[in-house]
Amino acid sequence: MPSYVSLNGEWKPALEKVSIVNKKGEPEIYQGEDRAALEEIAAGNVTSQPFWKDTEFINRVRQVHNMSMKEYMDANGFDEKTSKEEFEKKLKVVNLHKKPTPKPAKKFRSGGENTAGGGSLTGDFGDLSEAKSKIK
Repeated sequence: MPSYVSLNGEWKPALEKVSIVNKKGEPEIYQGEDRAALEEIAAGNVTSQPFWKDTEFINRVRQVHNMSMKEYMDANGFDEKTSKEEFEKKLKVVNLHKKPTPKPAKKFRSGGENTAGGGSLTGDFGDLSEAKSKIK
């Protein structure tokens, strides 16, 4: 799954470090831009532009807030320098694609319940010997 880092709406591939097998069949460590993200960008599946140039967002700001994009950005405390610093910090993070630790499975009640006749039987589609012993 591709991973990206955004600079005000402009998408860049994140960094990754992963073990791969090269063409000779030997293991190799790849460290660089996310390969899946590069493929998506090359295929043209990623639209990237600064948010202040997005016509839909500009129209929404005009309709809802009745102000220009510059006024909206100033009112919400947007600082391009801080945004750039945050982008640079996030761009240095290397994705290792670690396998997540599994959580224990939930035990759901299954098999139904039989309350007909003399007694109550609850089954779980497992060992039926307990259910058979209750039948008289």
